[in-house]
Amino acid sequence: MWRYLCKSRNEFSNHFNGLAAAGFILPNGKRPTKFQIFWFLTVWSCYFLFIFLTMVEFFVQPYHLRRTLFTIFMANNGFQTLFRPIQLILSKRRFEQLLVAFEVEPDEACEQISLDERKMREHSTKRILKFSAILYSYNTLLLLRTVIPAIVRMVKVSICEHKPDSCDEESTPLYIVDFWWFTDRFATPTYYYLFTYDVICVSIYILIFCASDAFTCSAMVALVERGDFLIRMAPKALLPGPRGQMTPMFEAWIKYHQHYEELVKMVNKAIGPLVLLTHVFAAGNIMVYVFLILKDKELEIRELAFSFLSATAIQFFMYAYWGQQVINKGDELSRATLTANQVAEGAYQEGPARLALMVVMARCCGKSRSAISGMGFFRVSLEFYARIFSLSLSYLLIVLQF
Repeated sequence: MWRYLCKSRNEFSNHFNGLAAAGFILPNGKRPTKFQIFWFLTVWSCYFLFIFLTMVEFFVQPYHLRRTLFTIFMANNGFQTLFRPIQLILSKRRFEQLLVAFEVEPDEACEQISLDERKMREHSTKRILKFSAILYSYNTLLLLRTVIPAIVRMVKVSICEHKPDSCDEESTPLYIVDFWWFTDRFATPTYYYLFTYDVICVSIYILIFCASDAFTCSAMVALVERGDFLIRMAPKALLPGPRGQMTPMFEAWIKYHQHYEELVKMVNKAIGPLVLLTHVFAAGNIMVYVFLILKDKELEIRELAFSFLSATAIQFFMYAYWGQQVINKGDELSRATLTANQVAEGAYQEGPARLALMVVMARCCGKSRSAISGMGFFRVSLEFYARIFSLSLSYLLIVLQF
């Protein structure tokens, strides 16, 4: 069974490198190596020490709205970041079963269905690769947007230290995220080490979310491809034989549709908790970014906040877009099961195939439409995406009154 996960190339193989770099234990049907465990502990201990120091900074400093929002933001993202690898570890077998289910061919008896299914799988792999390339490219730009100004800032601080006449506003020590330290954080050379640590932790945060979201959304892309495959095949597959009997292609389509519905359930069970958590806490992140853009005195922080706000908007648009596509394919599938052309070609004539077609129509048009949900609390869609941003901005307007 696990031979599917050991293939050198499948739809999700490209994501394993990103997940491994981010310190995730891979759902590849193998036990983690000693290096993977070492890297997992290194990445996560480094990052959560950063979260802890941020929390300490909040309690030892006097109250300030900016610091309060930053602390909420770090606690929010710290919890999300911790949840992602833990969920993958606790649900490792569930994710492995899901990946195996994506690779299994439900019926190899019908040659035409098998041939078209393999073409669909190739197209799905290319589409996932293109989608992942876009997501990783944007996050690479965000990473460069974070690292390059940080290097420039450290160089200017160093120059200012040795040549006081060249000092300006950009030569003053600055941290992306304030955190506590037991000595003066702004004294050199301590500042260089701590600021480097600050940038590394922000980079880890970007990599974790990028790798995790790319892997999660790719499962939705694979579902969309399989729904589209069923829609394309329905008009020629759901036709009876000469005596009204079910043809091999008819039977193969029904098996594939049953497999598709099972895949939707498995995807929801696997990624549902992450989808729920990500969307619930999204509003807090958006509020903090917009607040920094409007209120922070440092231009560099405002620009960085705008970059992260854009990344958040793109991240959730990816979820919303592919979630909407899954819903749309479910609706299209309910219409594709019986068309006027199929009726004209005898799809509704008496016989065993007619009864099977009526069952398929009832199943496709029933309440259990295809959708990705946050553990049943909401459906991931463009409508829900717009609702999150509108609610976030409404809460922010209230906060800015104080």
